[in-house]
Amino acid sequence: MDAVRGRRRRLPVAFLSLLMVLVLAGCTLVDGAGLPDPQPLAGHLVVSYLDVGQGDASLLQAEGCTMLIDTGRHDRQDLLPLLQQAGVTALDVLVLTHPHADHIGQAARVLRTLPVAEVWMSGWEHTTATFERTLDALLDSEAGYWEPRTGDTHRCGPLFIQILNPSEPLTDIHDNLALRVSFGQVAFLWTGDAETRHEEAMLATGLPVVAQVLQLGHHGSRTSSGERFLQAVDPSVAVYSAGRDNDYGHPHREVMERLEALGIPVYGTDVYGTIRVITDGRSWTIETEREPGP
Repeated sequence: MDAVRGRRRRLPVAFLSLLMVLVLAGCTLVDGAGLPDPQPLAGHLVVSYLDVGQGDASLLQAEGCTMLIDTGRHDRQDLLPLLQQAGVTALDVLVLTHPHADHIGQAARVLRTLPVAEVWMSGWEHTTATFERTLDALLDSEAGYWEPRTGDTHRCGPLFIQILNPSEPLTDIHDNLALRVSFGQVAFLWTGDAETRHEEAMLATGLPVVAQVLQLGHHGSRTSSGERFLQAVDPSVAVYSAGRDNDYGHPHREVMERLEALGIPVYGTDVYGTIRVITDGRSWTIETEREPGP
């Protein structure tokens, strides 16, 4: 990673992202409404938890900032069409939480297809061909590079981003980037594949973790989403990304039972397809691509 370290630069002002027209109605959950074609939606943030199978990819679109967190699986080619459908022609920030192939799988394609202003990575190195392709594409691009650390903050348009993890030194590949993104009074939290010991480390920092929307760690695995962490985040809703009938059994029963006991509604891409949260910074609405099956 030495070849790309130290290349961070100031983000340019982005164009107005194309967003879909929706009317907010408090903290409303709308099941199976379908996702209309994106249209301009000024003054709002749209967060799309993209259905990319057994992988992760979240798209954030607001005036002045288009941000992508993870890029899906290495053995699929679904991300770029989804970004195109959402009206994305450039990215201000590309966050790669950690170098597993279900999180950085299509990063090289993104970097070789779209202008990307800045790439954030944890700094953990990997020996896979997917990781090497990602680094090659990053080096060939004009993107700046940054390895954020606990306590760092950043502004991207109207979004305020706080880094919750990792600190130094990195302990393992899942000691990955975790970030809280706030837009007005509404906050979102991503922890990648961080496990319960990393969640405890985040809580120990004393940094704010409260968020209305939490993406469950590690696709809803029992290794993440500890009870103490869930209570501290106190989410109004939880989202996870997983493939239908995946080989890992995600989301795990223990996590779903924990969420039920805490009264936290949960939405998964395996059940609902792409999940979008739309907020004006005060209230928010969820819409899903499809209704759950039998």
